Amino acid sequence: MDIISQQKTTSGQVKWTLDHPFFKTEKPDPVFRSIYEKSILQLQATPHPVVGVFSSIPREGCTSIVLKLAQMASQNQKTVLIIDTGNGGELSRYFNLSGHRGIHDIRDKPSNIADMAIPTKWQGVSVLPFGLAANTGLPYQDLKPAIAELKPQWDLTLIDLPPILESLLAAHLSDGVVDKLLWVIAAHRTRRETILRAQAELRTYGQPIPLETILNMRQFFIPKGLYRFF
Repeated sequence: MDIISQQKTTSGQVKWTLDHPFFKTEKPDPVFRSIYEKSILQLQATPHPVVGVFSSIPREGCTSIVLKLAQMASQNQKTVLIIDTGNGGELSRYFNLSGHRGIHDIRDKPSNIADMAIPTKWQGVSVLPFGLAANTGLPYQDLKPAIAELKPQWDLTLIDLPPILESLLAAHLSDGVVDKLLWVIAAHRTRRETILRAQAELRTYGQPIPLETILNMRQFFIPKGLYRFF
């Protein structure tokens, strides 16, 4: 699946804020509508599905895609929980939640993890922030029961995951935690060698669950035959 090219800053990095027109449109973007239907609506038979979004390396567009999918779900009258586990808390900064407790604080054994989820201005969308104890890491053993506790309270849970070449969290969560993984690959930026390394990590540490790839920031048509090259 492809996503249309996104605007970049003068440094060449993608930069979004919630006031950006990218998030303000009320008319569903046909590209994201297609991704939402193929990646999210296909899980309708799964009660309270959990979808993880990851990349190979930083700045491939995971956070922007998580936000747009959450917005799509909101427009479809779904309640959504976004869990910010990676990318240095970038998603939490979008919502000005950097100073709040969140998913990295679950080792403190809060009585109700859902109490740390904060509603956003988007209808039905809440964010479980990155948290304050980020330097302690996020053990998979703690995250698995936390997600099991959280997901029945929302129609959809989206997890913004760290790059797999920096953390194996995406691979570990394929073991009975997420129902699907979305792998974001930035066109014209991510080298084939990087993709193959990430693929090897998934095959070594991951479990066989639905995995879909999103080619982000594509600027021209790429014949499907070239995808077989990877």
